[in-house]
Amino acid sequence: MRELSNREKRLIGILAVLVVFAVGWLAKDNLNLDLLGRELKTKQAQLAEAKALISLSKSADQTKQSLRQQTGLHGRIISDTLAAEIKGLDLLQQLNQAKRSGDLAKLHPAFREKAGYLIDFRQQNEGEIDNVDQLKEVEGPIFVGEQPEAVIAQQISTATRSAGLKSNYQLSIKAQPGKKSTQINTEAKAVLEAQLYLSALDKELAELESEQDRLAEEAEGAMGSMFDIWNMGGDSDSAEDTPSTENAEEGTNGSNAEAVSSDGEESKNGVASPATAGASSTNGFKRLPISIPLDARVELIYFIKAEIKQDLRQISGRPDGLISAQLNLGQTDTNGDYPFKENSILLEECEILLDDYGSEGDSIEEIKLADQASIQDFADYLNHTYRRQKEIQQILARVPITYQPQHYMVSMKFQGQINQASSFIYAVENQLRWLQVRDFKIVIADKKKNLLGFNLMLVANIL
Repeated sequence: MRELSNREKRLIGILAVLVVFAVGWLAKDNLNLDLLGRELKTKQAQLAEAKALISLSKSADQTKQSLRQQTGLHGRIISDTLAAEIKGLDLLQQLNQAKRSGDLAKLHPAFREKAGYLIDFRQQNEGEIDNVDQLKEVEGPIFVGEQPEAVIAQQISTATRSAGLKSNYQLSIKAQPGKKSTQINTEAKAVLEAQLYLSALDKELAELESEQDRLAEEAEGAMGSMFDIWNMGGDSDSAEDTPSTENAEEGTNGSNAEAVSSDGEESKNGVASPATAGASSTNGFKRLPISIPLDARVELIYFIKAEIKQDLRQISGRPDGLISAQLNLGQTDTNGDYPFKENSILLEECEILLDDYGSEGDSIEEIKLADQASIQDFADYLNHTYRRQKEIQQILARVPITYQPQHYMVSMKFQGQINQASSFIYAVENQLRWLQVRDFKIVIADKKKNLLGFNLMLVANIL
């Protein structure tokens, strides 16, 4: 073999360097592409999570007022004192003219946090507030823009009046020093999930009951028309003066033929009513299927709500909630859905309601088939509800939600009868759930007057 010359050796060396450089360059490009792909997937995951959080936040906003009302945190936000100041400063006209929250905040310091609620109230009243007294109807979070001590004292005063206690009680309210971030526990997250579903059920129930009222009015009107026809026939012997059967049917059914479907759930002019919107949803939860009769759906919602409230009170024995307890999560059908458990209380209730309100069909076999279709649709509904609940759980599990509560210790002393004290405590625990009785002592205040003395220690949790 011929020995390579020095020139050829140099060329091969240069070629080897170029090959190594090219391989390194290509590897670098592939590495960059891989890193870019990973970064893109990470960004897509973050975007999907952000969208899920935004959706959940919007859903939670829809339940805020309901939750505030249940806990006693919703009520008047314009006190008598503030209303008097607005009247004395003659601010009503400027309040009506303010277009933005910032404009309202300039009128009075108390409007800074209440501005949004004032603007919403004004819009609900055709854009103008007629008089200062009307401002007392504005509602929102009772602590918004207020000193917590003043709100606590006012709420306790309301509770004492409802219990029949005299106003000469002693009250001391002190804020607990320091603020500490507290993480929301799993139980609280489960309550939020349940409240989102309850909010969707409440909205659907309101629409269905409105539909029931509409159908009842139409039925009453149709019956009135029939009575008019019969009366006209009795007063006149002339066949010309008596509407024919065909015309009578047209009068009672013709105008409503487009308005009422087989189970009466389509509004006039062929426009679908809310009761027909089986595919629509609230907070991501679908409505009950329209294959179930309207009246049966109303009763079913009441039943579901009652059972979920038992879950929230932890007296149902269902640690994972109502919906998961109805489905056999150990197996799936051909569509990948979970079938009913044999002892499902919702399945049993649905079957009872279908028997009570009846499904459509001319024969027993047709009715049986219709009932089976309704039950299958109901199973699909429960599967969708279960999956939506799991989605919410997964979103909440990924996000470490924390808050800074403010605690106020409330010391209260008063005299009265034992029934008055029990009425007061009941009013606090039932209406003001943010205010809890921590300690309770009874002493004899006046033997001659049969008066007892009561020393209460309460804790107010201000979010």
